[in-house]
Amino acid sequence: MQGTQTVALGVFDHHHAGVGHVHTHLNDGGGHQCIQPPGLEILHDGGFFLGFQLAVHQPHPAVGQQRLGNVLVVGLDGVQPAVRHILDGGADQIHLPPFVDLAVQKAVQVLPPLAGDAPGLDRLNIEPATHNPKATEEIDGMIAMISTLIEKGYAYEKNGTVYFRTRKFKNYGQLSKKNLDDMRAGIRIAVSDEKEDAMDFVLWKPKKEGEPAWVSPWGEGRPGWHIECSCISMKYFGEDLDIHCGGIDNAFPHHTNEIAQSEAFLGHPWCRYWFHVHHLNTESGKMSKSKGEFLTVTLLEEKGYDPLVYRFFCLQSHYRRNLVFSYENLDNAAAAYGKLIARIAALDPEQPGPVDEEALSAWRARFEQAMDGDLNTSLAITALYDVLKSKANDATKLSALENFDQVLGLGLLEHGDRQRQADRKAAQEACDPEIDALIRQRAEAKRAKNWAEADRIRDVLNARGITIIDTPQGTKWS
Repeated sequence: MQGTQTVALGVFDHHHAGVGHVHTHLNDGGGHQCIQPPGLEILHDGGFFLGFQLAVHQPHPAVGQQRLGNVLVVGLDGVQPAVRHILDGGADQIHLPPFVDLAVQKAVQVLPPLAGDAPGLDRLNIEPATHNPKATEEIDGMIAMISTLIEKGYAYEKNGTVYFRTRKFKNYGQLSKKNLDDMRAGIRIAVSDEKEDAMDFVLWKPKKEGEPAWVSPWGEGRPGWHIECSCISMKYFGEDLDIHCGGIDNAFPHHTNEIAQSEAFLGHPWCRYWFHVHHLNTESGKMSKSKGEFLTVTLLEEKGYDPLVYRFFCLQSHYRRNLVFSYENLDNAAAAYGKLIARIAALDPEQPGPVDEEALSAWRARFEQAMDGDLNTSLAITALYDVLKSKANDATKLSALENFDQVLGLGLLEHGDRQRQADRKAAQEACDPEIDALIRQRAEAKRAKNWAEADRIRDVLNARGITIIDTPQGTKWS
């Protein structure tokens, strides 16, 4: 259905809102959510920035899995299919389409989020999902889909297990650029006699002691991981997806298998573009819960970090690059975010003068160009500083910042206003010696060539309504 654009997002743990999972979610478009590399969430908010409406489908944990089966699905209802491009390698290379071509016409009903799920996501400015299906309530649809694949000859049953015939699907491995023979040659473990081919994957597995099970034509059992995602996505978004997102480690085998079973079932191409976010690593390697490195939003808050500092940290990097997490890196992001907020707080929302629409349009064009560049959030953040450094009046600057923050979700105006009010209150309560002390600190910072600190103190004074003037005789204030 050409009129529908959908995004399927990567796996994350509902109960912990881990920083590694949030990193992915921040990029694919989950509104504004937990700790992962930038991508899905920015894609989602970027649609709203351009006046679009999006739907988000976020399933509960997969059957028999400790984590979610796959995925958030973000739907862009009524998308204009203006641009369908494949970059760098023909049909076997799938890339994210240009940001500005995600044009959505129709509004989508947004349902309330799951109660108590993923604590911390709202504090990261991540929007709730539109749909929250439970895999355990979709079993009938999965059984029907598997039955159709058997009827079409794409699947076969052996002793209660149903396998997908990978060799019958001619484009298997196209997404990950893997050849079936090469993959088979690389298998070192013994292959079950049940499988026709070593690369055949499970669609349905027999019941095991202690595991949940459902009645099926092949006996009691439960679905495989991959089939859940295809079935649920099709139920809520139809037969065509424009964008499917997830972590880079999902490209193979999970997304590769999703493509095979979905297109074999449908008889036509299923998803136009695949959007993969790279890992959040520690300095010792990939962050993982099994290594005891599962950091959460709550933990960061307990350590004194604003969750939006983590969001800012993520957006300074590109989603196609691994992001290295350390508290030193987070401290640097916190300092930069604090300085950014101080500069915004120094702007006067009551300053007279109209908004310069021409300047606003030019800034917006540069911001959109950054986002069109494969969601280059780092360059988009640079656009914020370009606005603040300009000679435009404060009304124009604040209008631009509000516009951009619809995508970035950094709480710029809210935090700026809060800081501005706090600074004004402090200025009213301050006595002359306190101001003189700040001016002395600024002078010391300038002598030490610590320009960032000198600028920060100046911005603090400005936010308090204090004007400082540097003269040959020293700094004066009023």
